Amino acid sequence: METVLKHPTINTDAKINLSADDIENIDDTFKPYISEEQISSSLDNINVSSETKAILNEVKSIVISIGGKLVKIGLKIIETIIFLLKKYPNAVMGLIIGLAFGLLLSSIPLVGWIIGPIVTPLAAALGLALGYMQDIGNEKLRNEIDSHIDDIFGSIKKVNIAS
Repeated sequence: METVLKHPTINTDAKINLSADDIENIDDTFKPYISEEQISSSLDNINVSSETKAILNEVKSIVISIGGKLVKIGLKIIETIIFLLKKYPNAVMGLIIGLAFGLLLSSIPLVGWIIGPIVTPLAAALGLALGYMQDIGNEKLRNEIDSHIDDIFGSIKKVNIAS
């Protein structure tokens, strides 16, 4: 089935061929696990500026149409952010601080546009790594992370690789 995808902000179209199963899988993938009310409540309780909340609410409202079905992709993005904030708070804060540091360096006149594209991803990765190490130091959180990794990659452990 030929499906038209519309970009949510610039209103451009892309035509792709998807089967009914593909459309159903996409719909299932982006179906949120928690209700929209719970997500809105979580956004209201986040300790950030009102501008940041407005941006997050704008992202939350992004909906795309795939094969005649509306997919709430923005809701899934915000749900994932909330999940990561709850599960790995230090890693997320490290990432945010690293990105802010990179953005600050990028704003330096003349030099910022040269070092910004290099320093920003490195600062973000460093902040993420340092925050993750803090999260790993928490024994309970480390066990939860190990459990998640086992859930994701557990089936690969039993694969025999011929040498």
